Amino acid sequence: MCRNHHLLLWGSLLLLLTASCAKRPDIHNGKLLIPDKTSKLELQGTHSTDLMYTGCGGMIIAHQNEAIITDPFYTGQGLMRVPLGVRINPKNTRRVFDSIRQKLIDPHQINAALIAHAHVDHLLDLPYLLNNDMLNRQLQVIGHRSVYCTIRSFMPAGTSFTDTLNTWVNVSPHIRVMALPSSHAPHTRNRLFLQGTTCPNGIKGFKTPLSSTSLFKWKEGGTVSFLIDLLDTTGKTQTRLYIQSSASQAPDGFPPAELLAERPVDVAFICVASFENVNNYPEKLLQYLNPAKVVLIHWEDFFRKDFMEHPKIIRATSTKKLIERLQQFYQFSSQKLLAERVYMPKPYTVFHLR
Repeated sequence: MCRNHHLLLWGSLLLLLTASCAKRPDIHNGKLLIPDKTSKLELQGTHSTDLMYTGCGGMIIAHQNEAIITDPFYTGQGLMRVPLGVRINPKNTRRVFDSIRQKLIDPHQINAALIAHAHVDHLLDLPYLLNNDMLNRQLQVIGHRSVYCTIRSFMPAGTSFTDTLNTWVNVSPHIRVMALPSSHAPHTRNRLFLQGTTCPNGIKGFKTPLSSTSLFKWKEGGTVSFLIDLLDTTGKTQTRLYIQSSASQAPDGFPPAELLAERPVDVAFICVASFENVNNYPEKLLQYLNPAKVVLIHWEDFFRKDFMEHPKIIRATSTKKLIERLQQFYQFSSQKLLAERVYMPKPYTVFHLR
């Protein structure tokens, strides 16, 4: 892509992001269903799962001394510096992993990495984690082929990759995952940026995990959602989770109906970013899944260096409108009642599913 086209794209993005800057709501206004740093999700049946939300689409899900990681992205990119290139700050990555180790599980027990697509805000930290032996050495990476093309030069011996769709993949004795073909919401009502793939040669100039690279080289590839079964000691599904970290047009990302008939979803993690650019989102998805609990994710403005420590609502997005629509969808008379079913956590929040 030529330099002039990059500048045009960046100009369009900058206009979009700054136009709504003054309209962003205050995250501390008490209306955003944000729980305490540690929360207990009461579910029917027996459950024994702990998870930490790390911002954007990122989570660590721990179960039976096994764990998976999703969409690792821990370094906010200062808006005005993005044209100079994006890169991680290793101090941020290690701070997150120190917190995981203290509050949840040894990161070396993380058996799989689930990546929704290959944009920078879903993938940036994974090469560093792989290259610095911070995860299980037998890690399975699951996502679109473009994810593999981006990270393959950083994958140590023993790490594997799969882009298998609509099929259960056993990532550990008590965790199985199904990747579901999905889609990415437009960034504006009519336009999706950064389409295409990094295959076959990866990202030019991305020679080390600390390399500075152009945001526009992190192509989407294809997008997937995930169904996750957490199993008991007999192999029976104890808890079923659903993750869609990119808002998708229904029925993209829907699990097979027969699976939901056998076992409903306990907790659905759904995307806030760009929800207004998708028709009937998230109502169509929630109507189909009918989850017991809903957790709103990918709501932070990650074009801020301190987006994890001091999060602000993503620009050009009305969380107030989303909450009102959810309240109407569930026919709750107050936000207090809605807050018993829907959560919007800050980064570092730990959930105990019981």
